[in-house]
Amino acid sequence: MRTWGKNRFKDAHQLRIGPEGNIWVADFGLHIVQKYTPEGKLLLTLGVRGEKGEDQTHFNMPTDMAITPAGDIFVTDGYGNRRIVHFDQDGNFIKTWGEYGSAPGQFVLPHAIVVDSQGILYVADRNSGRIQLFNQDGKFLDQWSNLIMPWGLVVTKDDQLWVCGSSPHWWVRDGKAPEYKDQIFMRFSADGKIQQVWSIPLGDIGPDKNKPDISRLKPGEAVGIHCIAQDSQGNLYVGDIYGERAQKFIPIRQRRTKEAIPSNLPK
Repeated sequence: MRTWGKNRFKDAHQLRIGPEGNIWVADFGLHIVQKYTPEGKLLLTLGVRGEKGEDQTHFNMPTDMAITPAGDIFVTDGYGNRRIVHFDQDGNFIKTWGEYGSAPGQFVLPHAIVVDSQGILYVADRNSGRIQLFNQDGKFLDQWSNLIMPWGLVVTKDDQLWVCGSSPHWWVRDGKAPEYKDQIFMRFSADGKIQQVWSIPLGDIGPDKNKPDISRLKPGEAVGIHCIAQDSQGNLYVGDIYGERAQKFIPIRQRRTKEAIPSNLPK
């Protein structure tokens, strides 16, 4: 339909649509978070473009942001720093919390963040294989560990939490970073109970993930699922890194009869 933003971004990592319909982008290459209109007009910049740091006005490779109905902004300052940064609706600094570590309230890599209707913040602490819950004052509430290596998060209207990622594994072991062995999705209720688990095939992109051969990939496969979103119909949209694409998945609410199954499906 249209495009905008040429030469404005370097490493756009996450995109969110705020309560008022504005577009928020976390750019870890430029160390900034920006707010745009849907037409591409820049409204607000958090951080200093091209400058990294760990103070009230700088980020170090931010990964995501959550915007509350009241306009408060929570940023996962994740790849370089290990903290959450809170701003008011005008972009004024309020507070920060978190540091490197695996204890409750610490982070190994805060990779994604969302907020539910009750104001609870969910943080995907990716490399430690857990999801941490906080109130908006930064008070640790709970953590769900050793269930999934969480990459992307989205909250539904009824406060269900969809998480995309892989089975938990050692992030670094014997000096190497093992690759994920699967691509899975989990849906949690607000109290941390798993409501649904499903997976898609891990695709084949050849021996070098940094030079992926995406011609090998089939529809429905992914390599490095990274972000997830849900529309009002319950359809899920998933982006994966090495597959270099986004895919739409439609919920199946009843089993198809034999007559309804297309005859041209692969055996």
